[in-house]
Amino acid sequence: DRNNGNGQFEIKVNDDVIVDFSNVLLYRYKHGRFVLNTRDMGDKLCLETSTSSLPVGVVALSDDWYKTTAGIQRFRPSKEAVEALRSEYLNVLRCHDRSTFLVETKQYARSLSDLPVFMNPGDQRRMKLLATRYGYPICGHELPIEVFIAGKSVPEEKKASTLEALTVNGGNKVTVSTNCRGEAHVTFAASDPGNPRPFEDGCVYHVRFVAKKDDLTIDTKFSVRVFDPFPVEDKPTWYGQYGVYNIFKLYYYLVPVMRTAVNLADYNSVVAPRNIQYIKMSMTRPYDDPGFMPVTRDLSKNKTMTVLKWLDQYDPHLSSRPAKERMGSMSLEELRKQLQLATQVEHYTIPVYLYAYYSIKDGYNYEVKRIIRSIYIDEMLHMSLAANILNAIGGFPDFGSAHVIPVYPSRLPGDLHPELTLHLSPL
Repeated sequence: DRNNGNGQFEIKVNDDVIVDFSNVLLYRYKHGRFVLNTRDMGDKLCLETSTSSLPVGVVALSDDWYKTTAGIQRFRPSKEAVEALRSEYLNVLRCHDRSTFLVETKQYARSLSDLPVFMNPGDQRRMKLLATRYGYPICGHELPIEVFIAGKSVPEEKKASTLEALTVNGGNKVTVSTNCRGEAHVTFAASDPGNPRPFEDGCVYHVRFVAKKDDLTIDTKFSVRVFDPFPVEDKPTWYGQYGVYNIFKLYYYLVPVMRTAVNLADYNSVVAPRNIQYIKMSMTRPYDDPGFMPVTRDLSKNKTMTVLKWLDQYDPHLSSRPAKERMGSMSLEELRKQLQLATQVEHYTIPVYLYAYYSIKDGYNYEVKRIIRSIYIDEMLHMSLAANILNAIGGFPDFGSAHVIPVYPSRLPGDLHPELTLHLSPL
């Protein structure tokens, strides 16, 4: 099997040649179905060897081509062309003007192990790398491997310690040699990355291997994510430093479309019998199962265990713990945040009622004005109560910062009732 290096098309050479174009050709939507976009390709593609220009085959394109072939074609070129492909790459040309459309990469290196790679502190993982040239193993070739941090958001002072959290064969820069099957074996070891970016669990690394020799150049990389440590408590709770709420609330904000099915930041929504059943079912399936819960696909092993242990408490056959114990205790800092959020919610609703109240002309709708007035006075009372409690526990109610002042139209803070939009409108 041969690959052009970035997954665009696959080539298999035996006595005949099989080419898979399914991931590279462009499509467009036409009359309720996807058809080939031939404007960039012409009606035919000609395949030939790179140096000797021996013909391999012709692809006749049409609207139904993908439907009838699934993007895979078999060619039976001459023996000379098959032999040439053992030392030359495949050229794909536009037949009408002989311009290059696709070019097979001469050499290719990749991981034979499952990707992407997720690791927890203390994990070790042995992986196999493969280097080929025109689909044939490269024997005895040296592959320099380097581990580096993906992206640029890790603070400079944390880079050195974070980089040490993932090693390959004991270091960040090593060189390995391929055997006669073109394979090289490496061992990755993970430790605590130190939570270099608070908004992300752990750190993402790139593993790059680059080799140059004569006209041979191999340059490819893949990603490894190392999670932060996360202790699994005997009796996980909803709140608390290692509670389920802190795990789920991130995905509540990242994947808002899920709120129509289950609100991951709301205790009562998560523990609804129907939702518990679906969450448990999706999180216990194999990782590569399409039914595996998408928003928790990149949870660490310990966070997944925490969620599942907590959900088991709601199975009457597995636990009889009272609801209060399942909820757990909220930290003082979390309570302050929730009280500040409560003041903001009330603050956002008061102008809506006041705007409606003052839009009523004097001398009209006395009863309506009385009802609206009683409502906004209640909202002011609620805001005062929340602010007073926040003040009593050492917090500082904030009504003047730019991010807490209402701007309309707006949604309620904390994504409360996300389907609701607040407007300033006359009655």
